[in-house]
Amino acid sequence: MCGSMVVRFGVALPEDLAKKIERIVHEFGYGSRSQFVSEAIRVYSSMLSLLFSRENLAGIVVVILKPGQDKPLTHILSLDNEVVSSIHVARASPRHVIASIYVHGPSAGIRSLVESLRKLREVVNVIPLLVPVEE
Repeated sequence: MCGSMVVRFGVALPEDLAKKIERIVHEFGYGSRSQFVSEAIRVYSSMLSLLFSRENLAGIVVVILKPGQDKPLTHILSLDNEVVSSIHVARASPRHVIASIYVHGPSAGIRSLVESLRKLREVVNVIPLLVPVEE
């Protein structure tokens, strides 16, 4: 943050997430919660910015769902099949199912898929893990 202005604002978090941040700060030697949160936002925003590039991308879109709620996921994937290479679904816990969606193609198509997945009420979280690739 050399030379840049620092802006302070409050963020309300569920208690379990706040405890997780405290544990990570302590275990990984961050100087403060702010330092960890700033780094996490930088990393995540860098990943998301790829979705707005004009590059071809490849990677995995990780989707966490409530169990037994994969029918809407199947429907969305059939609509966005030009970027989906394959999908693997497994039980992540008694309360969640994890889907690994392997993608390759134009960033706009992958962005559309991610946006469609985020709109599903059955989806708990969507995490795109992407890299630029040559065509």
